[in-house]
Amino acid sequence: MTGAVLAVASAAIGAVMATAALTLGPRLLRRVGSRNPVVVMATALGVYTGTLFLLWLVYLVLATQTWVRPRYVGGALLLVTLGWTVRLAMVSLRARVPVFGDPGPGDGDLGTGGETGAGRA
Repeated sequence: MTGAVLAVASAAIGAVMATAALTLGPRLLRRVGSRNPVVVMATALGVYTGTLFLLWLVYLVLATQTWVRPRYVGGALLLVTLGWTVRLAMVSLRARVPVFGDPGPGDGDLGTGGETGAGRA
């Protein structure tokens, strides 16, 4: 095989690894999302640690293969992860999910007190 084919194959392996890691983690967390917050945080930590360990293990195994180009695997992992993160941030900003509830009238108006009467003497 030529060097270009090996590079493309290695990059494809890295892209598949990153996509699998970024897809499976949220799916596992979605299953425990309605449970106790301590359970959710423990699961999130376990999923994150397990994902990093599995990616590292697969990368170590692949790095010993003569047909795999580790630079291209790592580059694809990095690029897919960065692209995924940027897209997730864009979608999250557009979603506008309220954290503490909808703001009432005057909640953003610090000087006048609005409907709450906070600024009246």
